[in-house]
Amino acid sequence: MIPLLTVDEKFVRDNWTEEGSDPDLVIDYCSVVYATNDDTPLYQCDNNWVNMGVFNEYKKTHSVCEFYMYGYCDTEEALIKYLQQYKYDEEDDYFVEIGSLGMGYEKYWKCGTYINKDGVDTFDDYYPYIDEHPEMEVEQDIEDTWINFSIYKLQK
Repeated sequence: MIPLLTVDEKFVRDNWTEEGSDPDLVIDYCSVVYATNDDTPLYQCDNNWVNMGVFNEYKKTHSVCEFYMYGYCDTEEALIKYLQQYKYDEEDDYFVEIGSLGMGYEKYWKCGTYINKDGVDTFDDYYPYIDEHPEMEVEQDIEDTWINFSIYKLQK
């Protein structure tokens, strides 16, 4: 499943030693949760914050699979469809980080593979896939911008 994580504020305050940095900024940053319209919690902070121990529930992550643990899509709806396989996994828990990726980025394909409007991983990058499947082109939630994401398996 994809659980909601809470920041261990005491841990952050007791262990944050970076000079000139405010632990409350870390707490605020890691507390930002983007809840999709189906209440799937997604995070702007990356998995390194989990691995530093800032969350109460989990302290470590590892990647979901060797190659396709990350990708990008046009809409939240496509992302939600893709994440269903992780959201309803009864054996493992996952951490999902999201961001935005401009379509003008020349190496966008380094951010994974394209997830189509049906939430299916095309195992290809956007341009050849759309060129071969123009019926799959969709409006984007943010013009000229993809939603990119990474998925990690959580470890206690």
